[in-house]
Amino acid sequence: DTNFADLPLLRTNQEVTFLNALPVCFPDAEDRSFCRLRDVFEAFPSVVINLDIKNDDDELIAKVGDMIHEFKRETITVCGSRLDTVALKFNTQNPEVPL
Repeated sequence: DTNFADLPLLRTNQEVTFLNALPVCFPDAEDRSFCRLRDVFEAFPSVVINLDIKNDDDELIAKVGDMIHEFKRETITVCGSRLDTVALKFNTQNPEVPL
């Protein structure tokens, strides 16, 4: 398991690919630590969330699906991937979660 306290802080300025690699800056950001999906689901139980699984990792795909079910978010979480293989695996295991 990863100890999130040991990870470096997020940068205050980040290039965002869907904005044509334009920088997005948060110079006054106080909390620059990584958050866990569990923390997001707990903090925002009724907010629609779109997830994009980046890696073709069977354990990761299964754990994301398990967590969506644990928090009963099947109707308010959209999950996909730029990788067709990942999207297909996730959808096969979790057909009730929108892609």
